[in-house]
Amino acid sequence: MKSTFSPIQIDIQAGCRIHFGLMELAAGASHRFAGLGLMLDRPYVDLQVSLGTTYEGAVANSFDTLVHQHLKDVKLEKRGCNVQANFRTHLPLHFGLGSGTQHACSIASALGILDCSDRLDLSEANGRPVLKVLQQLVQDNDYGFETAEQWLVERSGRCRRSAIGLTGFLQGGLIFDFGHQQQSHSQRQLKVSRVDFPSMWRIVLIQPPPVRAVYGVRESSLMRTAAQTPNRHVELMLSLAQACQSAARATDFSVFTAGLDEYMGLTASLFMAVQGGKYNGPEVALAVEMAKTVGLHGVGQSSWGPTVFGFARSENDAHAAVTELSDRCGQREVAWQVLIAKPKNEGAIFRMR
Repeated sequence: MKSTFSPIQIDIQAGCRIHFGLMELAAGASHRFAGLGLMLDRPYVDLQVSLGTTYEGAVANSFDTLVHQHLKDVKLEKRGCNVQANFRTHLPLHFGLGSGTQHACSIASALGILDCSDRLDLSEANGRPVLKVLQQLVQDNDYGFETAEQWLVERSGRCRRSAIGLTGFLQGGLIFDFGHQQQSHSQRQLKVSRVDFPSMWRIVLIQPPPVRAVYGVRESSLMRTAAQTPNRHVELMLSLAQACQSAARATDFSVFTAGLDEYMGLTASLFMAVQGGKYNGPEVALAVEMAKTVGLHGVGQSSWGPTVFGFARSENDAHAAVTELSDRCGQREVAWQVLIAKPKNEGAIFRMR
């Protein structure tokens, strides 16, 4: 039987996240996988999903599998609808920017909305946050979830460790994840605090090539090794994360970056043995030193790297730092990427064509 769906195209635009580090890894600890992170406006995700005849898109080998994993959760194919998905822009994979979560959440959200498009009132949803549309989706359909967040955790398959990326996808901002004790992904409770980040501050990103990329089986193995001993500094790190949020709320650049420096020094101690030092490789360590030399503050490695970030008080300060960094990074055998990002204080955006 032919589908009666009207032609529809859904666009999802999302940012990326930088992660300042986890606070606790030990199994059974009350704040396991607690952490602090920030959403940025670039690099970004631009996903287009429509009813079509095939899947197409850049890096098809990576995303084709991801799309088909999420198709099992919707009924489009059962109703004779084929899905066409195209990442017009995607995040670099394994660069410490949360690409897995942003891509998975974008696909899960787009397919979920497309699946219910004949039952949702999308007339006023164009240009609105994805969160608002998902809230309507959960409210109007008997999925067994109380919130859009719970629906997305289940559909995206994310939040097995950190909830920062998924929360950031929905809400943006500076996010403090309090962690959880549950071993089961289905039991994962989102206990987070988020605040807007000062819009005039800028984040400079330096990206050496991913010589020592950590993901998949290797990441799981390193995490198990690092989790052997509970973190004796977890209470201090919880206080520092709260202080960083308070400083951001008060637009106090010096207090924020000083607190972040102390926080990142403590989280680095959890991973020093498994990554061979404070940073994941000599090129990341060099990028950190270069960022500090040109006057950036709160400099660190996002997740496992290789992306390094540093904060500037203003657009002008960021451009001055990037001018000097670009000269240095461009002289390397393989040129490093350097860019300026703004904080992203809103979640992913939905558009319908």
